[in-house]
Amino acid sequence: MVNIIIFGIGKMYEVRKSFFEENRDRINIVAFLDNNPEFQGKQKDGVAVYAPEKIEGLNYDCVLLLSKQYMKEMKDQLLSLGVSCELIWELNTLKLMAFKGKRTLYGGKTENVLTKKEKILIISTEMGFNGGTMVAVYAAMALRDKGYEVMLSAPCVDERLLEEVVQEGLQITVWDCLPYVFEEDRDWICGFDIVIVNVFQMMNCAYEISKIRPVLWWIHEDRSIWKSFYQDTQREFRAIDYSDWMSRVDVMGVSSIAKEAFNHFYPSVVSRSLPFGIPDRFTDECRRSEESKIVFAVTAGFSVYKGQRILVNALKKLTQDEKTGMEIWFIGPEGKNQEELAGICDERENMKFLGLLSHEEVIEILPQIDVLVCPSLIETMSMSTIEGMMFGKICITTDMTGISEYIEDTRNGFVVKAGDSDQLAERISWVINNRDKWDVIQRAARETYETEFCMEKFGGRLETELKACAEKYYKKKESV
Repeated sequence: MVNIIIFGIGKMYEVRKSFFEENRDRINIVAFLDNNPEFQGKQKDGVAVYAPEKIEGLNYDCVLLLSKQYMKEMKDQLLSLGVSCELIWELNTLKLMAFKGKRTLYGGKTENVLTKKEKILIISTEMGFNGGTMVAVYAAMALRDKGYEVMLSAPCVDERLLEEVVQEGLQITVWDCLPYVFEEDRDWICGFDIVIVNVFQMMNCAYEISKIRPVLWWIHEDRSIWKSFYQDTQREFRAIDYSDWMSRVDVMGVSSIAKEAFNHFYPSVVSRSLPFGIPDRFTDECRRSEESKIVFAVTAGFSVYKGQRILVNALKKLTQDEKTGMEIWFIGPEGKNQEELAGICDERENMKFLGLLSHEEVIEILPQIDVLVCPSLIETMSMSTIEGMMFGKICITTDMTGISEYIEDTRNGFVVKAGDSDQLAERISWVINNRDKWDVIQRAARETYETEFCMEKFGGRLETELKACAEKYYKKKESV
């Protein structure tokens, strides 16, 4: 049992509350610390909340920092209060100390059994409703449909996503100590034939598991200035931040943008791309009435690089008649992010804020939309655009998204220069004023989905690459 004090009771704690509740046998929360006087002297989930200055009178094994923005400031504050650096932990350190060998299975049998099918393990970072982790779910579905026995695994999973995964009939193991891999995990890993390590942040998994099993390391990250996936991971795993060991794994990018990002840090390691696919949800009922307002939508969490501000600036450039004939739906932003986005809108009567939705809820709403807009300043693929093409929608994206490689401007969609609100406004205006020309573009968009991103094609690509990965691993092993 590890006795911990949690410093920070904001959103990061709320997201992980179930994690602490489910692991009471290993983790005991003795107190909370928070700098907000409004919380001090009260209780949170039955545990007292103190000002950080009160820590001297408390007994604990560690102080766990829970914040995305203020980790350094919180650590410096504790150090100034006399707390030893060794007792100030981040979540990964807690997992390292408390969860060796702990795995919880959802949605299936608890042990591997003898079968003629190859067993595939897909490891991802904490899973929520974002593109990088949803593709891991789709990979599991595609491989299952090809006859493989597949297990998903992640350090934690959003409860709504977990429910969707289990309902889909997939197995998923919550493996708490990821991305750390220990000797206690070796026998379990060896029960699988091939391992897919999803996303760059799981570097340590690729490194450790590739010693005992064939590994395909699938990269989804770009190297934009707004995110620090590469730098943070390299800092955490400094001891393996070099490319020599990567020769024993197959490293593949989801697109050329992802491939180029990886090769920026580790030159010439990635030579091939492995684009994903998505399940087909299209029916004739998905077609929209031509009498209604034109509905545009952007579905993404609110941030600078997602480009919602550029979209708002583009909307301001439309004529009043164009604005009257359309609506724009923002799916994703909520709370303060929604308020910030609403605050830059001069005219809100044609704007809707639907907030954060589960992936299944987004899929249910997409048939009501006419045009999917992806104004991202950089994005390695764009799940929402592919979903739009699957439904045969008009899609507008930027030249800094991976999906733009598959779109021929004005044929099966539109590609505008990233960050250019004038060009984006021109395309939106064209769509509004040329409704009679939609059909050809919509059909071409749907055809692009069928030829490039349907599950059958995705499963075929995965199968080819996994076979090559296994052949490379055992050939290399024989030569040693």
